[in-house]
Amino acid sequence: MKGSMMMLSLALLCAAADAQNCSTYSKNSVGPVTSEETCRTACETAEGLSFGPKFKTNDVGVECACYTGNAKVNTRGVCVDSITGSASLQVPFWTLILSCILGVLFRQK
Repeated sequence: MKGSMMMLSLALLCAAADAQNCSTYSKNSVGPVTSEETCRTACETAEGLSFGPKFKTNDVGVECACYTGNAKVNTRGVCVDSITGSASLQVPFWTLILSCILGVLFRQK
């Protein structure tokens, strides 16, 4: 169990590290992502997905994902503005906190 939780924590941290800030998003001459319209453009032009955007605002900016099918169940993340506001460290703050807590909890057992 200890190893599984540490792997889950590491997987969450790595997945979050891949996320790009929407304010600095740039792919195939598209970006930044600031609205539902620019999220749609990122999905269609930059990501090659035409099933629609899943766009929302968060505490520090915006989040953009693209639906991967007509059922609009699964998505592929495009970008998320993180609390760091830095292009060099694009990990949401809650992911770092969760990883630290899990590391401490499982190190003590």
